[in-house]
Amino acid sequence: MADSNVFISIGIDAGSKTSKAAYSDSNGTRIIARLEGFDVNVLREESEIKLDDIITSCVIALPDDYNKRQHEDILNTAKRSGFENIDLISEYEAMNWAIDLESETCALICDFGASRVNLAVIGSDELIDSEVISDFGGNECDKYFASWLSERFILNLIDEKLLRQRAEQIKFTLGVSDSLTWRGIDILREDFERLIYFPVKSITHHARKFMRIYKPDKFILSGGMSSVPLIRRLFTEALNVSPEINADLIAKGAALKAKEYYESESENNRHNHDENLQRLRELKSEIIELEANLTRSQKDKLYLLFRQAEGINDSKIIALMEGLINELKDA
Repeated sequence: MADSNVFISIGIDAGSKTSKAAYSDSNGTRIIARLEGFDVNVLREESEIKLDDIITSCVIALPDDYNKRQHEDILNTAKRSGFENIDLISEYEAMNWAIDLESETCALICDFGASRVNLAVIGSDELIDSEVISDFGGNECDKYFASWLSERFILNLIDEKLLRQRAEQIKFTLGVSDSLTWRGIDILREDFERLIYFPVKSITHHARKFMRIYKPDKFILSGGMSSVPLIRRLFTEALNVSPEINADLIAKGAALKAKEYYESESENNRHNHDENLQRLRELKSEIIELEANLTRSQKDKLYLLFRQAEGINDSKIIALMEGLINELKDA
């Protein structure tokens, strides 16, 4: 369960393939929900189950190339899902929060995502330089591997989407094992590595350029592909330094900002907020006790009112809920 008597706020990485929610408290910063694609409502619900608490606020990290319309769409969707306070930040800002650099230092980050590779040099409070390599990422790796599997196993009749999914599963298995057997044939890690060797090698040249120019104090490898041994090895060889691995860097950075930002709310506002949250928890228990004896219409009305109260944390709506529950108890 989350720390008591504080705002419950999460960080979200709105990734292009896999989105994540993270939470930071006195026990550390951790991933609490993962989802294929991006659905802020599902992430919120999954996070509430994990934390066993009501979540009121979030910080969402978005790709830097998202336009104003995309920002507005995500903001409105987050509001409809019940978030009370929403802050949209860029992936670079989330990275900055995650690495906690001292002044006069900088870090080189390679975020190896699904649709692109993002190289960034981050200073203590700023983005110093960046480069996006959009012609290669995790999706392209899966595409290459799926094509190889199709030719190797003569799988032309298998649905392409299913084959890509299977390729991704095999890829990650080979990240922790030298080989596996599929359809009676051994697949070696080196089979996969040969397919991606030169594209990854090309990316390390870009990273080495940043290393030479800015001489960063640390190098961090992030994103889902950071688990692939070949990628770690090629970057280590090219940069002559072993990378720090933080696959969930962006989500955790957003969570750290969420923690600090919402903890800075005034003590008075926080006290009122927590009182309302506590009353909502009590009402939730009362609804569960009543539910078996309610009609479908009554259940729907209670549910909609509860979600509205939960979303905006308004004392007047909470009072309406109390009144409705009392009426149902007396009926």
